[in-house]
Amino acid sequence: MLTTHLRHKVLKDGTKIDSRLRLPMKGSAIFIALLLVAVCSDTMATISVQPEGRTRYFSETGYEVKGRFLDYWKEGSLTQFGFPISTAFMQSSDADGKSYLVQYFERALFEYHPENAAPFDVLLAHLGSLRYRQLYGRNSPPNQAPNRASGSVAFPDTGKRLGGVFLAYWSSHGGLVQNGFPISDEFVEISPLDGNEYKVQYFERAVFELHPSNEPAFRVQLSLLGSHYHEQRYPTASAAQSKLITRSLAGEPTAGGAYLFWTDVRNTSMAIYGYNVNTSQEFLVKTLPRGAASLATDGRALAWIQGEPSGGDSIHTYNIATTQETTVIPSGTAEYSGIAVDNGTLYYESQTSGLVARNLSTGVEQVISTKGVQPVAADGKVLWLEQEQICYDVALCSTLQHLYLAELDNLQSVTNLATSGPSGFGAYQVSGNRVVWATGTTGFTIYQIREGSKGAFQTGGFSFPIIRGDMLVWTEGPGASKGWSIKGHDIATGSSWITLSESNSFARAWRIVEGTHRGLEYSIDSTLYLYPLFR
Repeated sequence: MLTTHLRHKVLKDGTKIDSRLRLPMKGSAIFIALLLVAVCSDTMATISVQPEGRTRYFSETGYEVKGRFLDYWKEGSLTQFGFPISTAFMQSSDADGKSYLVQYFERALFEYHPENAAPFDVLLAHLGSLRYRQLYGRNSPPNQAPNRASGSVAFPDTGKRLGGVFLAYWSSHGGLVQNGFPISDEFVEISPLDGNEYKVQYFERAVFELHPSNEPAFRVQLSLLGSHYHEQRYPTASAAQSKLITRSLAGEPTAGGAYLFWTDVRNTSMAIYGYNVNTSQEFLVKTLPRGAASLATDGRALAWIQGEPSGGDSIHTYNIATTQETTVIPSGTAEYSGIAVDNGTLYYESQTSGLVARNLSTGVEQVISTKGVQPVAADGKVLWLEQEQICYDVALCSTLQHLYLAELDNLQSVTNLATSGPSGFGAYQVSGNRVVWATGTTGFTIYQIREGSKGAFQTGGFSFPIIRGDMLVWTEGPGASKGWSIKGHDIATGSSWITLSESNSFARAWRIVEGTHRGLEYSIDSTLYLYPLFR
């Protein structure tokens, strides 16, 4: 049966638009409406969008895009849609319950509608509306402000306004068809990726983020809605998707930005290796005379403690962009253990001085704590431990551990986050406004820095938590479960998933790495993997 759909909307200037259409836009003009005639069918036929000669392989994520999906992707480009993060496959729609051929991209979900004539046979799913409902439900986010700048447009269908740079981007990047109606006004939201605050506006099919420090052409960016939804809908993706990094891992690996680093033993030689997530390339950093006691990186610099044949330790840094190695502290009789690096500052643990912060540009050092050990740093903040022995009498003593937090801008202003018993802290990390740590055997604590509030997160066994933005990942040890597993949780949506099912082998999640796509660095015994997190 043929059905003609008339869904014309009238803007303030009288222009008619149709939310089902997808038309290219030029400048900031509102596009002219067309009439979409759709051929509807109750039965979904077998379809294909993979004609010969129209295929592009993306080595960044390991997926191909073909046929009509590739045509559509080219119209929007990498900046708008991101890389593919799945193959094309059949999936039931949350909107109407029917099955469509779909393909996930970092910032969108493509749906193939063969009942529509080209170019309207590829449509974007309403992931902006879905994300908005998940985060805010029936409650509007606080502090929304309609943009009333000159030239702004009111949308009576949703009661929202669109103006300024968001209107310019909306108009020049597909307008109503690719982005949908605005379903919120502008407001400030904390990004789940980096923990920073950005001005945003939600649309039916997208979320706009304003990055004022970027070049003008890239100041408006789209949120990773496709990655969010893919991970939520398919949380138990097989570990077979993991990329093998090395089978001869020695010591603890590290990761930061788009890079992994680890110490490896190959042909009896110890060396530090790196891996670029964006290019999927391994590279040699340095062959070591004795070994590296500890590695740390923030994605810009790598730092390590190097044992010397003559005795004692030295500390080195490696500029990832220039591949330049620098000896920060030469070898001597001193020994060092814990190390961290963030925002141009090196933190290291000295047997003689305690915990020291060193500016890598100026060489100026500052003792943070004479008792500080095991530093962890990220996003302009540093965590460390201090031990305290309490004796009730000569024969009865107890050792306590205190977890401290300081910010790079004021290292003398210290916050005592928590105190543990003799078992100590299993693991701790900081990201943006959050700190996470484990002390017990059935969960961990999440601390909001600005608010000064704490919350408990329960797990099924002893855990080693890590955090990046809204994403929590933890290694769950033998307890209520039978073996080691790696699990995850999205703080924003409340969704949870299993990255690695229970295994008798020792597994450990180490870091969440950010590149063209997000991944989890984890190991099983001495084998190191990178697992795609689709986020």
